[in-house]
Amino acid sequence: MRLDNRPILNITTAPSVSGTVGLLWLENIQLAARTLWSNRLRSLLTMLGLIIGIGSVILVIALGVGAQNFVRDQFKGLGTNVVTIWDGGPRTRGRQPITLEDAQVLTQLPSVARVAPMAYSGARIVWANNDAEAQLAGTPEGLDQMLSLVFAQGRYFTPAEFADRAKVVIIGEGLAKKLFNYDDALGKTILVNNQSMRVVGVTKAGFFGSWVDLDRGAMVPMTTAFETLIVSNSPFGKQITGVLLEAKADVNVDALTFEAKNLMRQRHRVTD
Repeated sequence: MRLDNRPILNITTAPSVSGTVGLLWLENIQLAARTLWSNRLRSLLTMLGLIIGIGSVILVIALGVGAQNFVRDQFKGLGTNVVTIWDGGPRTRGRQPITLEDAQVLTQLPSVARVAPMAYSGARIVWANNDAEAQLAGTPEGLDQMLSLVFAQGRYFTPAEFADRAKVVIIGEGLAKKLFNYDDALGKTILVNNQSMRVVGVTKAGFFGSWVDLDRGAMVPMTTAFETLIVSNSPFGKQITGVLLEAKADVNVDALTFEAKNLMRQRHRVTD
């Protein structure tokens, strides 16, 4: 019997949403596990394919990044602000060669920070019973800074050695190993084209194009090279093989190239 007119409320408990979702996840995981187990060979092969495929992609990317880093490290010392001028080629053959005077005039260009004349020759290098044919480069002061040379042993030439035309030589790491069989090369006296030279440095191999062979070549002060090792006399003065020009920090390398081309064309009467 009802004693008033208030409605009777029927209260029921709804299932928990989070509990339902949790049950669904559990069922899905169990179903997936049963499916994988029932097709375990196919699942194993699929997993192996995915692992090999992903591993191959990672390996290729790693090799690519490693190669980029290696090339960047090799060019790091070279810099992007260095311009080269070489003597030779069909358009300049038979004309006035590049000389030390050219290098001195190039220092007056407003875009130039540093000039490095270079002279090259072949050389036979002998120590005890070991000998080798090598590229010989006559190099100027400051080249170690322009190219950021790295030494396995020793150092670059001092200003006094340039001034005194000292009989000193820097050899590449590969040449040092061939001559001395991993012994310490510093201080040893070797024959460079039958001239006695004392080793003051050993360079680590690097990539500087054909400018300097830092692995199997040798360097001597340019003053020494011109006096005893490299024939440089010409009707126009001391002949060199080429010049390296370093642009100033705030100068575009194209501007330096334009200035250097115009100057050298005028000096050497190249109009074609």
